[in-house]
Amino acid sequence: MKRILSSVFGGAVRLRGAAYDRGLFPVVAVPGVTVVSVGALAAGGSGKTPLAGALARVLARRGPSAVVSRGYRGRLEGRTVRVSHGAGPTLGPKEVGDEAWMLARGLEGIAVWIGADRVDAVRAAAAEGARFVVLDDGFSHRRIHRDLDILLVSPEDLRPDAKLL
Repeated sequence: MKRILSSVFGGAVRLRGAAYDRGLFPVVAVPGVTVVSVGALAAGGSGKTPLAGALARVLARRGPSAVVSRGYRGRLEGRTVRVSHGAGPTLGPKEVGDEAWMLARGLEGIAVWIGADRVDAVRAAAAEGARFVVLDDGFSHRRIHRDLDILLVSPEDLRPDAKLL
């Protein structure tokens, strides 16, 4: 069953990617913001969130920065919400999910946002002054223009029988 689901999911991902590549779906840039995406080929457990946090710390030395995460499993998942101004979380993990909450706890001076619509979340961060935005788990979000994609890959991901799910 897992193999079938993975194949169906992979096919859908390829079709959607082809539509973006051909310009059938628009890509939205947010003026004045450098967007860096951290993603992975396979779902879950690849180290995306810690890398996104570390990268945000590096970029914050160059100017105001923010991290945008999905907010998985939080009650506010799907909405664009600021988790932190850069001085610790203002919402708990039940509201914004564990990953966004942990990022907000560990990123002093760096705003953290959640949002399923990455374009809206990047615009919100930019409206509050962010010049650099790191997308945690942003590789599949083709609608937002990214200046750089960082893709985490494990040796298992490259095997011919590797599954996406």
